[in-house]
Amino acid sequence: MPLATIRPQIKALIESVAGVGVVHDYERYSADPATVLAFFQTVEGQPLKGWFFKLARRDEFTKSNKRSLLVYTFDVSALYSEADAAATEKTFTDLIMAVCDKFRLLANVTLAGTCERTDTEAGPLAGRTGLQVDSIEYLRLSGTLVHFARMKLAAQEFITR
Repeated sequence: MPLATIRPQIKALIESVAGVGVVHDYERYSADPATVLAFFQTVEGQPLKGWFFKLARRDEFTKSNKRSLLVYTFDVSALYSEADAAATEKTFTDLIMAVCDKFRLLANVTLAGTCERTDTEAGPLAGRTGLQVDSIEYLRLSGTLVHFARMKLAAQEFITR
């Protein structure tokens, strides 16, 4: 159950929620503002909607002389163009809750068998289940005001030492 199989499953779960926009399985960057906007825009002139995540941390815990527990912690981010008249803050919050619901479903706790569990027994998110929302705020992205959320997700696997 290596990281290479966990990452696509996280992406697939986020993409399974209608309206999330473009999902990247790594943090995108460019010095060109137009390129940055294109990362999260499916059609030019349309609102920005997107998610990205990256591995932020890897912890290893000795469980016995033959096994270790690996805990991967991902930073997950989401953004959505702000439009006050359209109450996009509520729309964005609803999308975040829908994605959180996907990760909470018992069928998804193992990320389709790619990890032992997402409700880890050790590491920075020990005892927590699924996607954790750290903050929802505003951000200016290449001159565009967006709603921006920071979240965390952990996945654990056992390895032979």
